[in-house]
Amino acid sequence: MRMTGGARLLYTRAIVDTTLVQLNSAPPANVVYAGSYFGSEAVPGVDVLGVHHPRATCRR
Repeated sequence: MRMTGGARLLYTRAIVDTTLVQLNSAPPANVVYAGSYFGSEAVPGVDVLGVHHPRATCRR
């Protein structure tokens, strides 16, 4: 597996299962964001928010 870039940790709080990172560089072309949907593509400079349950159950 080829890996590039990396990310900078901006915030993390275990008690609320939250982590925010900033990518060090743009992702490669045709990247797939697992478990996410951004329409036809992710747009650079646009904020992204993910919501999930910490126990991996479905959101209600």
